[in-house]
Amino acid sequence: MTEQNNSKYDVVVMTPAERRYTYAQSSQIKSMCGLVGHLRADFGKSGNEFFYTWFGFRNDLNTPEFKADFDAVINSFRENGNFLSGRTNLIHFCHSDPAMYYGNDRSEYGVRVNSKDYAYLMRLITMPGNYNLYCYCYTREWLDKHLDNAARGIRFVDVLGQEKFRLADGDYLRIIEEGFAPREYECRYIDDYHCEVGNNAYHIDEFAGITKDKTIIPIRRSLPDRSYVYIKTENKIGVVDKGESGYVEIPIVFKSSAEAQEFVDTNNKKLGISPAQAKAMMCGSMFGWHCPAADPTNYEDNGKPIRTKPAVRDTAR
Repeated sequence: MTEQNNSKYDVVVMTPAERRYTYAQSSQIKSMCGLVGHLRADFGKSGNEFFYTWFGFRNDLNTPEFKADFDAVINSFRENGNFLSGRTNLIHFCHSDPAMYYGNDRSEYGVRVNSKDYAYLMRLITMPGNYNLYCYCYTREWLDKHLDNAARGIRFVDVLGQEKFRLADGDYLRIIEEGFAPREYECRYIDDYHCEVGNNAYHIDEFAGITKDKTIIPIRRSLPDRSYVYIKTENKIGVVDKGESGYVEIPIVFKSSAEAQEFVDTNNKKLGISPAQAKAMMCGSMFGWHCPAADPTNYEDNGKPIRTKPAVRDTAR
């Protein structure tokens, strides 16, 4: 990352998990993270101005101490040569480290600026005709605690309270109900017993009750949309689509199982699919996408299952 002329604040590349907190959130999530509010700004036609609007959320957190800290942060990076001093410097800064790029088609980049008590998550946009800055201001301790908790994943349970599977924060859930087309909803972590599915918040027991007669399928971002598989018991190769049962056969005959497996491994590698992802895709298509074997985090990099001790169930509810 390009060195900024400022040593007072810690400027780091945002993690993919933190990026989700640089957009509009529900009131529940904003409260859990200690959001004070957010600033939207642009550099105007000249590229050197700074027009901004403040959107407050929690007035009780908008203390004189916060206001002084926030003003100091913004003014510091507005100084000549820093990334908020103008559009040209912003563009140079964003292009200085590929890790800042969100990977979307909106030319969005992100950094986190830490002060002693606050975390400023800054979404930076270089595309002309857009606002250049969205700065979400969080109470640092609250945000970090929420991020740590969210990393445990969202629990989905049956009507008896038994865990069926976990879904990473920001992953999708496919719901299949008789008489309706399949629907997919983004899921967000609130706490260990509450989550958002689409625009609605639920207690995990409540969600289990309303979906007991429906099919719910985890759609994990950590899995590719499609991968090659080799079904050794049938001596066939095919392709698997995420969230779908079975596979579509590819009518190619190989001299040996080793040659067929090599074909599958080579083509998955070309698509950027790791052995762990390939194994999870095959198991999901065969045994159901809710099972632990369909989650690539349960494998080592070489595709071998990670051996873990049996989990102790938390009975506190």
